[in-house]
Amino acid sequence: MRTTSGTDFIGKYGKYGLPILSVVLLILNGVNTFVLYPTNAENLAVTMLGVYLAPTIITFWLDRKKSAEKSWKALVKVLQDKQRLGVADA
Repeated sequence: MRTTSGTDFIGKYGKYGLPILSVVLLILNGVNTFVLYPTNAENLAVTMLGVYLAPTIITFWLDRKKSAEKSWKALVKVLQDKQRLGVADA
């Protein structure tokens, strides 16, 4: 059984990453919807490349702040969580 844990301050508080990423993507969607686009194709291409690559790069960087660990303690924790949630093994 594998699990991850944070390697530093950013990794330890990574559980807030998905809600923050969701808010950032909603903001980017609003910007794409309501802001005027550049007038020529080159500026538009560079803008869209930045808009879509920035969250990807940030997500990859945050994922690198985690380390995988194998342990019986992790296995017991997962099994207890499954039992508490009533999830059956497939």
